[in-house]
Amino acid sequence: MVLLNELPLEILEKIFAYTDGITLGYLGRASYRFYIVVKSLKCSLTYWRETCLRDIDQDILEDMMMTIIPEPKSYQYWQTLFKSCHRADYVSYCERLKTPLPSKKIGQPIGIKIQGDYAYTIHRAHRIVKWDAIQGVPLQTILTTNTGNLAASILPKLHLIYHDSKHITLVSVANQWIYLNSTENKGKQKCIKAAHNEPISDCSVFGTILVSCSKSHIAVGRCSVNKDDQVYEPLHKLVSIVPLSVCVWDHQVLSAGLDRNLQLWDLDNIPDITVHSYKTVTQISHYVPWIILRNTIKITVFADVPGFSISVNDSEFKHYNTLNVLQASPSRVLLKGNLLVLAMVTGSVYIYYIVKKEDLLELKLELCHAKLSYHGNIISLDIGDDGDGPVVAIVTDKGEAEVVRWIPE
Repeated sequence: MVLLNELPLEILEKIFAYTDGITLGYLGRASYRFYIVVKSLKCSLTYWRETCLRDIDQDILEDMMMTIIPEPKSYQYWQTLFKSCHRADYVSYCERLKTPLPSKKIGQPIGIKIQGDYAYTIHRAHRIVKWDAIQGVPLQTILTTNTGNLAASILPKLHLIYHDSKHITLVSVANQWIYLNSTENKGKQKCIKAAHNEPISDCSVFGTILVSCSKSHIAVGRCSVNKDDQVYEPLHKLVSIVPLSVCVWDHQVLSAGLDRNLQLWDLDNIPDITVHSYKTVTQISHYVPWIILRNTIKITVFADVPGFSISVNDSEFKHYNTLNVLQASPSRVLLKGNLLVLAMVTGSVYIYYIVKKEDLLELKLELCHAKLSYHGNIISLDIGDDGDGPVVAIVTDKGEAEVVRWIPE
C-alpha cells in the first residue's frame, strides 16, 4: 500500500487542489514534501480562483469583488477574497483597535466611507475630508460648495467610484445636485449636475451607474470619470409613486415608494443604459426608507415598525423584529460580502458572519460575532477590509466619528 506522503508531487498537487485555503495551510506543516506542494499552490492563480468560486456563495463573492481593487488576474486578488471571507468568522477572537476621527474643528460629520487605510467623511458644511484611518489624522479637505441654508439637505451618504488604487471620485448629494469630487483635484469639485428639479431623497451607485430619487421620479444616469474629466449625465427617468429609497446593483434597480410597493427595474444596453422592464416585487405593509439589493438578496428596513425584512432568491420576505431581541429599532443595515451589520438607534452595532446567502433567512439576532456601543444614534455606517481583518466606520448624531478594526492576535 502506497502512503499519501509517498505519492508523486504532481499527484499530491492535484489532490491538494480540492482543499480550501485553511486546510492547505495545515497540510503544509505535515511534512517537507507537503510543504513543497503547498508552497506551489499558494502562488497559483488557478487554485485560489477555483477555491473562491467553489467555496464562496456567488452573491457574496460578487459583492466582495466590488471592494477589492487589485487586478483580478493576480493570485493575490483571489487569495485576498478568500481570506476576507473566512477572517470574519474569527473576528470576536481578535484584538479590537479603535481610531477616533476628531472633527470638532472641521464640523459635525454626517456620513462616512472606508477604503483600506483611508476614511472619507462628509460634513454639514458640505466639506469632504480624507483621513488616515489608522492614525486618525486628516490628510485632505475637499470643499465642494458653500450650500448655506441648504446644508440640512445634504444626504448622509458618500459613494466612491474607483479608477485605480490611487484615483477615486467621491459622489455626494445636496438638494437637487449631484457632486463629483476627485481626490486628485486639489480639493475642489470638478462637475455639478442637476438630476432633479426638487430635493433628492436617496441615491445609489454601482460602478459608474448612479441612481437617485426625488418625490416625483427616479433618475438613472452614468458618471464618466477619469483624471482629467468628470461628468454625470442623467439618461432616464423612471416613474414611481413618491419613491422613498432606491438601490442599484448590476443591471437592476430596486425602489420603495410611498405607495408601499417594491419595484424592480431591469436595465439593458450598458453603457448606454435603456430601461428594459419593471415589475412590482411585492406590496409591503410598512414604509421603507432604507433598502439593499445584492443580486437575489433584498433587504428592507422599516420606518414605522422596529425591524427589517429579508428575501433570498425571490422568496417571501422574512421579518425580524429587533425590538423583541435587541430592544431597539435599526437605523442602518449594511450587507457587504459575508458580513451583515445592524446599527441601532440606541448606538449599538451588531456584526453577523454569513457563510451562504440562505443563512440570512435563519438569523439568530442574539448570536452576533461582534458588538460595538456608542452614545448616540448611528446615522452613517460603512464596512471594509484592510487586508488583516474587517474594518467598521461609524458616525453618530452626537458628532462621533470612529474607525474600528480587528487585528488577529
